[in-house]
Amino acid sequence: CLMFVLAGLPRVSQAQEVFCQIMVDANKLGGADQQLYQSMQAAINEFVNNRKWTNDTYQFQERISFSMNIVLDERLSVNQFKATVQIQSNRPVFNSGYTTVMLNYTDPDWIFEYTEFQPLEFDINMHQSNLTSMLAFYVYTVLGLDYDTFGLMGGQEFHQKAKQIVNNAQNAQEMGWRQSQSLRNRYWLNENLTNRVS
Repeated sequence: CLMFVLAGLPRVSQAQEVFCQIMVDANKLGGADQQLYQSMQAAINEFVNNRKWTNDTYQFQERISFSMNIVLDERLSVNQFKATVQIQSNRPVFNSGYTTVMLNYTDPDWIFEYTEFQPLEFDINMHQSNLTSMLAFYVYTVLGLDYDTFGLMGGQEFHQKAKQIVNNAQNAQEMGWRQSQSLRNRYWLNENLTNRVS
């Protein structure tokens, strides 16, 4: 009987794939609504760090480490924000105490809506929210780059998922998804990662 009880308990040794340190910096917006910005940071943290992104099993210490520093530049309306985000991912160097930078990228084109206490929803097959599409795009990009270090084109599954997010967002009003909008945006970042010469 005890064995059945233990079998039903969650396995605490397993963890999600990523460990992302997320900071939402609202200093440019002044001192009001600090609770809203704290809620935003908590919601983004929950979305990124507690979602299952792959079919692989990770131990706690194996999680892929990266950071997102989201600077809120402007509040366009009650629940719409313009932001700049810095994404940096690192990977341990084999058999050493060092890490190496895999991605260090600044995206100045984040325009998104956030409503406090509203769940952040994401579907890989459709563009529901610019916020969750952007977050998922960068998680899959980080995963793809990390998996690339294990074998030639090892991360293509995740770069293709990021590409699907880009394709879904082609009719989005927000900037950053289309080829013609810039020479350095999410479209071109993904294009360069998926069309490399093997």
